[in-house]
Amino acid sequence: MAKRFLTHLDLAGNQILNAAFEKLATDPTTGNFEGRVYYNTANDVLKFYDGTAWQAVGDQITIEGTENEVTVSFNSGTSTYTISLPSTINADTTGNAATATKLATARSIQLGGDLSGSVSFDGTADVTITATIAADSVALGTDTTGNYVATVAGTANQVTVTGSGSESAAVTLSLPQDIATTSNPTFAGVTGGNVQVGVTGDNEIDTDEGNLTIDSAGGTVTIDDNLVVSGDLTVSGTTTSVNTETINLADNVITLNSNATGAPTENAGIEIERGDSTNVELRWNETDDTWEATRDGATYADILLAGDNIPTSDITNFTEDVQDVVGGMTSGSNSLSVTYTDNGASPGTLALDTTLATTSYLSKASGLAVDIATLEAKLVTDSFTKKATANVGNGTNTSFAVTHNLGTRDVQVQIYDNATYDTVECDVVRTDANTVTVSFTVAPANDAYRVVVIG
Repeated sequence: MAKRFLTHLDLAGNQILNAAFEKLATDPTTGNFEGRVYYNTANDVLKFYDGTAWQAVGDQITIEGTENEVTVSFNSGTSTYTISLPSTINADTTGNAATATKLATARSIQLGGDLSGSVSFDGTADVTITATIAADSVALGTDTTGNYVATVAGTANQVTVTGSGSESAAVTLSLPQDIATTSNPTFAGVTGGNVQVGVTGDNEIDTDEGNLTIDSAGGTVTIDDNLVVSGDLTVSGTTTSVNTETINLADNVITLNSNATGAPTENAGIEIERGDSTNVELRWNETDDTWEATRDGATYADILLAGDNIPTSDITNFTEDVQDVVGGMTSGSNSLSVTYTDNGASPGTLALDTTLATTSYLSKASGLAVDIATLEAKLVTDSFTKKATANVGNGTNTSFAVTHNLGTRDVQVQIYDNATYDTVECDVVRTDANTVTVSFTVAPANDAYRVVVIG
């Protein structure tokens, strides 16, 4: 982004050092005016606008060629310089001949290694080489095709599959439906169908009709890995123990006393094991129909809920006690005063008020606020910086007086474009202590620019 100057620059005879003309690849078509200058980077020519078209600065050289000569002319003079060439030019050349149809000397192309064959090529047509493969030169391996079947051998207790070579032919092994063994069986990689396992002795695994029964005959069944139960889990017994650090339940309600029927008689709650300390408990007291808790495992206190019948005297005394505690905790400061009034049984009052300094620029008349008039007067007295702004431009005038009333010529003036917000330059005169005058070469449009005065 370039800074715009809206008035002429008078360098008073000083030089422009290390300057460059505007660089463009083509002649600009907009914003042209007589005398505009730019440098054409495509032709390396300095050009100016004559009010109608772009013209090159300095001599223009034109070079034209005919069959036997090259003519060089200059547009700035009447002289024409001609360079004549002979009809035949003999010189060393490099590169490919565009009209060549064949090689000067035909070349032979031959195959090597386990292949033999050759052909002559002179560039005039496509050629085909007939190849012959040497005998015993192809070794079977992973790059050849064919199925090399491995050896399958069976004994009483096992089936062994062996093979040689690097081919990867698939081997299919079919087994009978029933397999019996007295050893510990493993079924790694078994897919499809069902697997039934029968264990002799007191233990039984039965998958008949989709049910699984584990009967330990009074012993203990141990599962030493993760157990996933996809259906419902029913535990029938007197004690269920879960030895784990984390329990995750999807159910949001845990039901206690789930086997109770008829009129309720038993308390229910949650007890916390505390090791060497007395256990504590949160419970529902069925006799009093209330929630209660204990800190020592012996004495229970009611938990008050909304709607419980609490004596009014308890609430009044509690309110008074809270007010007295809060009143005793409050205190004032240099800028804030606090007053607590204890009204006994009636609600007490707590009053807060702002304390202003002797010399203050704040007001409490209608809420705490800044006393603008007093503050501004003090800022002017202490020479604090102030700002004034105004829009200028009406399409007719080129000079505008801007009143700022800052009471000094020691002001900074800046002008920017109201459309693009670019800073622009124009003539600025500090007319008097309260006015500056800005001037433009061309009358600006209505409110085109904004003047900012700081002082």
